[in-house]
Amino acid sequence: MHKFILYLFVLLIALMRPTELFAACAQLDGMRIPALSQYLVDAREFQSTKAARHIEPLKNVYARIASVANAHPALVICDINNLNATAKGSVREGWIVFYLPMLELLDGNIDEIAAVMAHEFSHLLLNHTQVGKERDSNLKLWANAIAREQYQRTGDKQEAIKTRNALYAIEFSKFSRAVEMEADEKGFSLAVTLAKFNGEGFKSFARKL
Repeated sequence: MHKFILYLFVLLIALMRPTELFAACAQLDGMRIPALSQYLVDAREFQSTKAARHIEPLKNVYARIASVANAHPALVICDINNLNATAKGSVREGWIVFYLPMLELLDGNIDEIAAVMAHEFSHLLLNHTQVGKERDSNLKLWANAIAREQYQRTGDKQEAIKTRNALYAIEFSKFSRAVEMEADEKGFSLAVTLAKFNGEGFKSFARKL
């Protein structure tokens, strides 16, 4: 599974222009994943960029969250125009990516950084990558079965396809919201209860979105 997830990440890299990713992402901390590392630049190259001021706050928050979570995924920073932070893989082999627009939004506020960091850690601790893959597969089988029955009953292939796509989209959206809420709850426990960050960071970050 981890090789499959890594393949998707590498495929995404291949679809981007070199200036967008090959020279735009660096690992700051955490486990080394050789197949991922070959696509990253040396973190020292970020010291002369606008991302430089975000590196130390990010690493400091990572260290506190990683300690209480007993997990050390690869921590990656990307100077790419994407207002997001993401987590992929698992505790055993995973990574967390912060994109520069997200770091600019957080603006060095360690409690807000902790809110986002702990949320992403929680996706890994809760194994959401694998859970999502299994849910996706099961929902597709379910939606296809309903569409197949509809087609056999009506003979209208296009309507059956529309039904399949709509059912899948609705149910996977519900699943995604549930997963995000679960990561929020565990993330709050990680950041506030265990790592002792200020819980106001969750509220102030939410107001920015």
